[in-house]
Amino acid sequence: MVMKKFNDRKEECSSWSSVLPLRVHVKILKHSRESRTLTMIAIENMEYELISASGAYTVKLREYNCACGSWQVSGIPYCHVMAAICHYCGKEAVKDKMTQFVHSSLTKKVLKPPPHTVQPSRPKKQRKREPDEAPKVWRSGTVICKPYHQVGHNKRSCQRRNHKEKCQMDHHLHINQTRIHLLNHKVVYDSDILTSALIPHEHFRFLNLIIPPLMLRFDVELDVHSISVHDVGCVSRMLFLEINNLLDVASLIFELLWMLMVQ
Repeated sequence: MVMKKFNDRKEECSSWSSVLPLRVHVKILKHSRESRTLTMIAIENMEYELISASGAYTVKLREYNCACGSWQVSGIPYCHVMAAICHYCGKEAVKDKMTQFVHSSLTKKVLKPPPHTVQPSRPKKQRKREPDEAPKVWRSGTVICKPYHQVGHNKRSCQRRNHKEKCQMDHHLHINQTRIHLLNHKVVYDSDILTSALIPHEHFRFLNLIIPPLMLRFDVELDVHSISVHDVGCVSRMLFLEINNLLDVASLIFELLWMLMVQ
């Protein structure tokens, strides 16, 4: 019988819509409506005086005491206590606390904030975003090489272009060094391998392979038989310097032969 009673009360408590029992909640709402007709005077130290048609009653919230005695007997705030509680926890009480003057300290003691401690882990570079905040938008695009139209690098970092320019610079440097060497060394020594290998009846056959293309290329006429073995040695010495570009070889040969014709 007792266990059934406890079970019924437990089921009844689970159906409550408030943290208070249903009967207590109804009484508090009733006393709150009745407290609107009372005249209240705030004294101090959480003490109030409530004036109604039946008389004046003093309420002390700190001591949980009311002059009518209903609060002490039942434990449920009566209309006098509800008026005092609404004022103490309401908007008017907050305004009274905010309008008070703030006096400076007489001891002149400065309160410093707590010391900042550095966490042992590495500090984060990005701040923590709000749950509804959108992520940061990053700019993205495809880099295309302009000379070769390849994706993934630009004109400055192109490997093919840099390699081609380096080869051209090395080639022009080699040609200039060869041209300076030929102009400074007009005399062919007897120890030169190619020069000593060219005997008089063979150097004309060598020039017949070089001079006609030059004549067509530069539109000039040149007599092969007027060139001596010494001149052929200069040409062979130039070819011995490992020049890869045939057009530059032909240009150098023509410049050399033209210089010999002018002399």
